[in-house]
This record gives sequence, C-alpha cells and structure tokens, in this order.
Amino acid sequence: MESNLIVCETRALEVEACELDRAINSLLHTHDPQANDWINNFVTLPRAWSVSLYLAFPPPGSAAGGSQDVRFFALNLLLSKIRGDQSQVPAEEAQEIYEALIRQLPLNIGNPQVGARLCLVVSGAAALAGADTCYDLVDYIVGGSVEGFLAVELLISLAEETLHRNTALPWQVGECMQECSPLVITYLQAQVIVPGVQQRLVARVIVCLERWICSGIVLSEFYLESSPFLKVILEALGSSDDATFEGAVAALSELVRAVDYLPGREDAMRVVISAVLAQKGQFAAAMSDPNDGTIKRAQALLSLVSVICFSEPHLLAKGGQDAAEILQWLVIGLGGAGVLGLEGASIAAEAWIRLVAVPKSKRSDLLQSSFFATGAQAILLVSTYPADFNTWEDAEVEKDEFYRFREGLAKDTLVGCFSELGSALLAYIIERLRGANRWQDAEVCLYAAVSLNKEILSSTVGNGDNNDYRVDLGAAKSFFFSIIDALPGRSSVIERDSTSLPHFRLVETTAMLLESYSDWAALDSNALQISLGYCVGALRIPDVRSNAASAFRELCRAAAPSIAATGMFPALMGACEQAISSVGSFKRVSERADLLAIVKGLAQVAAALPLEEAKAALVSLTVSAVSTVKALAGVLDGMDENGPILAEALTVIVVAIDGGSAAGYSNTRNPHPGVVIIQEIWPAVNLISTVWAENGDVSSAVCELWSITARKVGGALSGVLTEVMLAATNLFKRHYAPACVDCLVDILEASQDASIFQQVKEHAPNVLHQLSDVGVSLIQISDKAASVYNQTSDLHFFAVQNGHENSNSRKHQQLAAAALQALCRLGRAFLQHHRYILTFTASFSKLINCAIVCLRRKDIGPTLSPVKFLAEFAMGFGYSDEENIDRIIWRIESDLIPYWDDILGAHLNSIVEVALEIAVGSEIVPSTRDALSDIFYGLCLRHGQACGVALTSTLSKPNFPSKIGALNESARSAFVAAVVRQPVHHRLRFRELVGDFARVCQGHMPANVLDHYS
Repeated sequence: MESNLIVCETRALEVEACELDRAINSLLHTHDPQANDWINNFVTLPRAWSVSLYLAFPPPGSAAGGSQDVRFFALNLLLSKIRGDQSQVPAEEAQEIYEALIRQLPLNIGNPQVGARLCLVVSGAAALAGADTCYDLVDYIVGGSVEGFLAVELLISLAEETLHRNTALPWQVGECMQECSPLVITYLQAQVIVPGVQQRLVARVIVCLERWICSGIVLSEFYLESSPFLKVILEALGSSDDATFEGAVAALSELVRAVDYLPGREDAMRVVISAVLAQKGQFAAAMSDPNDGTIKRAQALLSLVSVICFSEPHLLAKGGQDAAEILQWLVIGLGGAGVLGLEGASIAAEAWIRLVAVPKSKRSDLLQSSFFATGAQAILLVSTYPADFNTWEDAEVEKDEFYRFREGLAKDTLVGCFSELGSALLAYIIERLRGANRWQDAEVCLYAAVSLNKEILSSTVGNGDNNDYRVDLGAAKSFFFSIIDALPGRSSVIERDSTSLPHFRLVETTAMLLESYSDWAALDSNALQISLGYCVGALRIPDVRSNAASAFRELCRAAAPSIAATGMFPALMGACEQAISSVGSFKRVSERADLLAIVKGLAQVAAALPLEEAKAALVSLTVSAVSTVKALAGVLDGMDENGPILAEALTVIVVAIDGGSAAGYSNTRNPHPGVVIIQEIWPAVNLISTVWAENGDVSSAVCELWSITARKVGGALSGVLTEVMLAATNLFKRHYAPACVDCLVDILEASQDASIFQQVKEHAPNVLHQLSDVGVSLIQISDKAASVYNQTSDLHFFAVQNGHENSNSRKHQQLAAAALQALCRLGRAFLQHHRYILTFTASFSKLINCAIVCLRRKDIGPTLSPVKFLAEFAMGFGYSDEENIDRIIWRIESDLIPYWDDILGAHLNSIVEVALEIAVGSEIVPSTRDALSDIFYGLCLRHGQACGVALTSTLSKPNFPSKIGALNESARSAFVAAVVRQPVHHRLRFRELVGDFARVCQGHMPANVLDHYS
C-alpha cells in the first residue's frame, strides 16, 4: 500500500512538473502573458516547493526538465519562494528542503549554470531553516566535503542570502555568521597562499571575503591576524586579471569603510595607502592611453582613493608624503582627470565634505586654503557645459547625469569649499565671470552663485572651530550686485533683441539666480529694475519661460511694496501681457503653470496697492478669466474641449485672489479686494458645480475657489456655507479629488469666525460620516489596484518586458493614495477645530484607519500628513511647534476623553506596529522619523502600559525589519523599557531614542547604546 502511495505521488509530481515545464517554455520562447500569470499563481501554492524541486532535478526517465533553461528557471522559482514574504514555512520543513537540495549539490558540479544557482538556493534554504543549519553548512564547506571552487561559491551564496538580504531572519542566523567568520577567513586564506593557485580561484576568494566583511571583519584584526591574506589582496591591485583586480578594490573598500577603532587600524591603513599609491601607473595609463579597459581601472582606483579619504580624513590631515599624494590624486579626480569626466568627479566628490569637517587645529599644511581653492576650481571646471554644447542629443555627457552631478555632489563640494574660503571664493567667481569669453564659462559662475545662495544669504558663513573666514552682510550683497552689473547679454534680453540673445542655458541659469536672490534684488532699485526687465524679456524665450516666470513671481513677492509704491504695476502688467501674447497660448500643463506664476506675481503686487487700486488691479488681472467663467458656466456642448479652458480660468482667479497676505482683510469693514470678483462670478460658480459635476478638473478648480474664499474672505461664506460643504462633499465622493477635501479643511479652519462656526458645527458630522465611508471605499480601491499591479514573485519583469503591465492600476493607486492623504488632513482639521466630532467614534475610527493604511502601504509611503494625524491624535492634539517642543498641552476636553480612549483602544496595536516598522527603516527622512516618534511619545503620556505590550508584540514578530543579528532579546527589552518608563523622556530625548533604535536595527550602532535611555 505504501509503495502504491509513493508511486501515485510521483506520478502526480510528474504531471504537474510537465505542466510547469510547458508554461516555462511558453514564457521563455513566446513571452506568453498567460503563461506568466499561471506561473505567478502557481508559485504561491504550497506544492510549488515539491514540484519545482522535482523539475529542477527530474529523476531518470522523466519527461520534465529536459532543458537546462527550464531547470534553471525552476531553481529561480525555489529561490523566489525562499526569499518571498509568502514563504513563511516552519523551520522543520525548511530543513527538509535544505537536505533535499544539498544532496543534489555534488551531482550538479559539472553544470556551471545550474550549479551556481543551486548554491544560492541551498544557502537560502539554510538561512530559512535557521542558525543550526547555517553552522552545519559552514562545517560542510570548510570540512572539505566540496572542492575549492564550489566551496567558495557556497560561502559567497551563504553570505548573500544572510548578510545581504533585506528579508528579516532570526537574529541567531546573524550571530552564526559572525561566529563563523574567523573560520571562513582561515579557510579562504589557505586557498590562496598555496603555490600555483589558479588566478580564477583567487578572484572568487577575494569576492567571498568582500561578501563576508559585514559579518564583523575589520581591517585592524585582518591586518594583524591574516597578513598573508591581506598581502594577496594588495598584490591583486596590480593583477592583469580584471576579475581579480575588481574584487581587490571592492574588498579593500569594504574593509576601509567598516567601523574599526581597534589598535592596528592606523598601521593597516598606511599599508593599504602605500599599496594603492604603488598603482598610480595604472591611473596614469588611462590619461596617456585612454580606452575602456584603462579608464575602468582608473575609476576603480579613484573610488578606492575616495573611500580612503572619506573614511580616514583625520589620518590624512596629519600629513606626510603618502597623504599628500593621495589628496593630490583626489583633486585630479575631482576635476574629471581629463578622461574620467563626471563619473570620476562624482567618485572624488563624495569624500570632500569629510575633509572639510576636519578641525583646523588637527590639520597639517596639506589641508589649507590652497588645497580647497584648487578643489573649487576643479569642481567648476567639470561642472561647465561642454565647449561644443548645442543640444543634449549631440553632447557626449548624458543630460540627467550632468544635472544630477551639479545639483548634488558638485553643489555640496562648492559649499564645503566656501566654508573654507569664504569671500576669497566669491572674489574668484566674480573675476571668472568678468573674464568669461564663452557663455559656458559665464554660466558656470552663475551656477556657483545659485548653488551657494543659502550660505551667502545667511550673511555669515563658517563652521565654528573649522573656519576663520566669515562673510559679512555687506560683502555678501556686494557679490550679488557685482553679478547684476556683470550679467552677460542682459541688454539683449531686456531689449528683446532676438539677433544677439545669449545661449538659452545662460539665460536659464540667470533666471534661477534672480529667483534665488530675489530678496536682495528688492533692496536696490537699479537691481530690481534690471531683474524684472530681464525676467519679462526672458518670458519671450520658450526654453526658459518657466524659469523666468518663477523668478518674476519671487521678485514680485519680495518687492511688492516697492513696485506698488512706484506706480509700476500698470506698465509691468502691460509688459507681461505683451510677452505672453508674443509666444501664443499656454496649452501644455507646464505652460499653464508658467501663466499662473506670472499671475501670482502680479497679484502679489496688486495686493500691496491701496484698497481701491487693488480692487481695480485684480479686476484688470482677471477680466479675461472672469469672462470665460461666466460664458462657459452653463454650456453643455463641447465639454471635453471647454473643460480645460474653464478649469484654467477658475485657477487664474484663485491664484489672483490668493496673491498677497489676507491679514488686513479679515472683516466686513475692510474686505479683501478680491471679494468684488467672487461676488461677480458666484452665480456662475454655483451653476458650474452642478452642470460640470462630472468633470474632475473643473470640480477641483471650483473647490479650490471655495477654499480660497474661505481662507481670504471667511465670514463672507455665511450665506452659502451649507451649499458649499454639501457640494464639496459630493464632488469628492464622485471624483476622489483632494482639492474637494482641502476645501472642507479650509472651511473648518475658517469656522473660527463666529459668524459661521455654528453652521459648520451643524454640518460637520454629515461631512465626517460621508467622507469616512468614502475612506473605506478608497482602501478597497487601493488594495484592488495594488493586487493587480504588484506581481507575487520575482517573475514580474516578464510582464513588464512584454508590455503587459496594467498602467491603469497604477493610476488608481496614485488617485486613492492622494485621496486617503487628503482625508488625513481632514482628520487633523477636525482635531484642531471641532474635537466634539470624536463623539462619532465609528466614523472617526475610519479616518484613523485611513492614516494607518497610508503608512502600511509601500506605494503610498510614510508622508507627513498621516503621520502627523496619528501623532496629534495620540497626544490629544497637544502638538506643539518645534520651538516649544516639550510644551504639550492636552486639548481634548474631559467629556471627550472616553470617546478618545475607545477610538485609540481599537487601533493602538495597529498604530504601534506600523509606526515602529517604518521608524526603523533606512529610507525615511529625519522629520518623518521625528513625527513617528511623537506617536509613541503621545501614547506613553497616558497609555504607556498598553503601548509597551504592543511594542513587545511587534518586536517579537519574525518579519520585523531589522538587520540580521542586530537585535537580541536584551536590546528589545531595553528599548521597550526606555519607551514606557515613567516619567516619560522629554520629547527631544524620545526622538533621539527612536533614532538610535533605528540605527541599532540597521546595524549602524551597537545595541548597548539603548542602555543609556533606561
């Protein structure tokens, strides 16, 4: 009977393996999307383990697995399941899978493709099975059960599947890797120090070491205890074999980067530096005989030099011949080294800021002003547009690469040099600008001024102990006004002389400069006149119109009182109209944004005029838009064609009314100058809200108009408030447009005006009930779209490659995400202005759930709106600004606390889980992590015990996102104890605690740092 069952089971495996074989062949040879879908569904099934294993290693006589490609694919399926979140198999089952795979290992040594992939699968299964299996695998390898090459490949694979995987594994696996690393190093050293060792084996051994370094291998110990091995790696820098050379560079880079405060580090670094300098001939070869091979090696060596400078700035600052040569090498690379270009400069620039940070008191003569002046000159040289630049299609450098470098590393390097050189660098920029003979040379000077604008505008520059250079306000302003006086081609732009216009890239950067320094341009009438004239003239140049419009808007903002006082508004508006009419209509979205920027600028000036003049100016500014709104309000024909026109007209009115501050126009005795426009179009707007209700863009524009009315006019809404709130609610239910919710948020904020508070209070519950139900629907839409868009395995690339990706699902995801975040803003507004809404616990709970979903969904991401909503809720809307960070005033009234407790109790575990998992991630910005820490801070003020239970539960989950081996039980307990301790840590200290815990989870800090918070 038992044998019959085995036969039946084998036959079933054979049938399913053949079916999988056919699907794989169909996918590989015809790119059949149905085959791709079938495989993606199959891989999620429990039996996919046994069927994939059967197909990868079919028994003799099987009809399945005849192709090596199919067997390789089957191994990929196994690897996908091992790495995937869906493969939460018990350790016992993982052990059985591992044992089945390890038996196949010696049988597939002769097949390089299958054998290499099998190493990864075996190692992944070992990691899944647990630490004991990993120990066994290491013993199996170093004990001689497999020959050299396969042993090394297995060790590489084991490191990749444990130390280099984001998937959370038990911390014991990481501990195993740390404990095994000395044994592995000894084994690897024995492989490479024997006479006559094959070069190919040396290369793989070095790669293996590089993969194992993050298990706790540090340079100082490696230098003292494995010097023969280190010698092999250093000598490999001179190897003619590319694989050996590249492996040596990678391994040494990782060794140098690794945190290491043990004795012997400095001696080891000097040995490494000496070995690197011995290879300067290879770097010089790229200069004298550039080809793909020499350039690639030069870049690799430069990257190692950069790592040395980044990791050991204090050692290099001590001076010495070797240090001087390394720093000189870095400067050569910073300038592009002739043939390395932007890639070489990018490599070198990464270390620059670390050199700047060395205190002057600890520097030798090497790191003085002349060194940083040379660096500044080098970075400006490599940041200059190519000499023969015309279009990016003809340029040797890639557009994205060039701008990414200029906006990132080049800018940071310039800022670092400026902190050292101060006014000397400004003088150099002015001198270079005045002496420029080509537009490229002039443009890079303006680029430098734009890059340094924050530092220059701060009027004093320096970093304390590091800097003797300070730039006072007068010298900084003199720099800007000198640039204005020396602007190349300004007369041609201002006078609209199309025959002698400078290159549009120069005009573009000039506009960016004028925008950056708009506040200073407003201080001088001559500079202001030149700047405004330049921007208006540049509006006629299509390629720079966006930059010119942005600069114009900022100049108007900064100089609105001055422009208004001089009576320039009519002439300025006329010049803008003339410039706009010369380039035709604004059809594209980007062009409409330019128009709105111009309108915004003029509106800011209009708002600075006396009231009657301001009214006339705004009416003049919006006359065309008002006419369009009134004409199209009830038009039923041609909606597709007229919709964008109507939406744009409404937006122009919104921007015009939004110009300037509303501070002086908050009551009926001194109404906002835009009230006259609102009154004129209000009947048309009411008509539009019904006739055009199906048009999402028009509906959003209407809601934006209602929003601006609430913000700028306030009490003027009292007669129409009910209709507006109802219409905005219905439009959001129809289109999920965030503008509809933002309109309601603005009304809630404006309701502090006594004339409308009671009306808002009456209708707010209805808004909450309806929109919280919409939130439930949005979550369902988002989940459905995500299930369509996201594939369940690593095979998703087949669908993308063959055009089968569902782009509509992605759009639905984005729409739902934006709408859910808008509901979080609504929740914050309720907490701030209408906390009685907490009595409707079921509906408010739905808003809390929207925030949790926003954080949990990776496609939405931890944006500040949902995070702050949860933090404000946790602190009873005791949220304070950063200046009074520990001044938390509980604002939820005593009769509302039971409702608050009920809502919080239902969601506390979910809030803690999602907030902690995001807070320990490496990709979130500090401001978001601070807001996440405020959630725990708020919870612990009143519910510390419950928060502690939820934290303990979250930390005990096997998939908690921490680096392998980073967290043990002691660290978990220490963190929970520090969070829930009473009295609660001060809020800043609390943020430091969460930040340090995140660094512990990421493996960047030892766990004992948490003891300081107990």
